[in-house]
Amino acid sequence: MPLSDGTSCLPPLGEPALVQIIAHHEISPIGEEDIRLENVAEFIMDQPQAFWLLYILNMNWDVNDEIVEAMIARPDADLAIIAHLFWGSEPSYYCKYPERLPGSNVERILRNLRKGWYKNSEFWLPRGHFARGATAFIRFASSPENTPFDVPLKLFGPFDGRKAVLDFPLDMVSLDRMERWYPDFGLDVTAAQSESYWDRFDSYVRPSFLPQITADHAERFSHLNMFDYCESLYWTNDRLVMELEKERKRRARQLSLEKEQLPQSPIAIVNRLSKPQQMVLGLSLVGVWILLVFWITGFLN
Repeated sequence: MPLSDGTSCLPPLGEPALVQIIAHHEISPIGEEDIRLENVAEFIMDQPQAFWLLYILNMNWDVNDEIVEAMIARPDADLAIIAHLFWGSEPSYYCKYPERLPGSNVERILRNLRKGWYKNSEFWLPRGHFARGATAFIRFASSPENTPFDVPLKLFGPFDGRKAVLDFPLDMVSLDRMERWYPDFGLDVTAAQSESYWDRFDSYVRPSFLPQITADHAERFSHLNMFDYCESLYWTNDRLVMELEKERKRRARQLSLEKEQLPQSPIAIVNRLSKPQQMVLGLSLVGVWILLVFWITGFLN
């Protein structure tokens, strides 16, 4: 059956039917064209979970409630996916406002974990991915005026599986529709077909700022409470902020030194002088100019 843009939603003969995004072209009463997509959530949930993880890392949270809820409702969802949805839902907020916890994404994830869901842990995430969110939660949970709640250690990480890549057949027609018409579709589909895609996640806290750990860290420290376990992975929030601020200042100094070593225009050099220095320089230039005039006048005479 052809769609409104002339393409077909039917799979080739002999292949299983997959969900495809349908685009409806509509014209408003004032003549403006509007594109409405159907089956977006169904399309995403029909993909392998590597796609889920890459999608939620780039999604706009404001327009993806249905997709987030669908992933949380899947008992087989990978733990890395669930952890990203958990920390992205700001659990520290519910320490301050515990009356709003029931029915939230945070509460649903905790309830499902208690039922034994999310046993798969296949995918890798940068260890610093949750550093800010997790340490902020511990800081809120430690405050006497707030109401803490237990978070299973497995949600803190680390996640040392394989890097998710789009190494499977893709419905490029549907993806093209999402890129053009779905709000803030941020996944670079072409780049995500290689592990090098993960290089762009350097903006997360780098391991050099975090405690050194071994491959069996989760097992070795499984006896700790969530406060001590979080610190063993990410330091405390205060120390993490201090380390990041030290690095910010170091980079600023380095950038300043690099700028000083670059050739400077005369105006840039003058602008770097203090006001008294600029005044002395100006008077010196005026004096040189007067002497030069007298010299030229005497020479011509």
